[in-house]
Amino acid sequence: MLHVGIDFSISSPCVCFWNSSQKHSFENCEFFFLHSRNLIEKISFPSNISFAFSSPATNNTIRFSTNAGLLAAEIQKRLDKLRKYVILLEGYSMGAKGRTFDIGEATGIFKYYLSQYKLYPKIVAPTAVKKLAVGKGNANKWQMFDQFIEINNSLADENWINSLKTEKHLQPPLPDLVDSFFIANSFSVIYDQG
Repeated sequence: MLHVGIDFSISSPCVCFWNSSQKHSFENCEFFFLHSRNLIEKISFPSNISFAFSSPATNNTIRFSTNAGLLAAEIQKRLDKLRKYVILLEGYSMGAKGRTFDIGEATGIFKYYLSQYKLYPKIVAPTAVKKLAVGKGNANKWQMFDQFIEINNSLADENWINSLKTEKHLQPPLPDLVDSFFIANSFSVIYDQG
């Protein structure tokens, strides 16, 4: 069965495609993300990571709709001839601060686009994903990243990873890619049918 793990965000949504008949590892996954042009064009990603440029529109309705449509179309394209798959979407963080209404609007538009392809994600709580990955429901991005590297130790010295992190920051799409990786393996902790 193909597991589709979606870490949906406004700035850098990422999707992980993993065939669950194989070991859950970076090498056995394919990733797709949306991002702005600035840094991403200069990074040489491995062949299992692809991306498209996100909408530069300043109008939220246009930007959210364009990005949601691009992401949903990419998912549908990869699932088009498959019969067995599960789509797992990380739910809202109830402790989120900042642009929560924008996140809600963008996610709603994304779910609508998925429904146009008759794709209906199963929702997984962020705390459940973190607990499954790290053992703590309140794990931070660095703890998730460290666990990702521990599982995929061959990636520790990869140039593309090192170009997306500093001592203090993990730059998008790296945290989104890490989250989507763990979401794809979170079928056992689904809490809602979307």
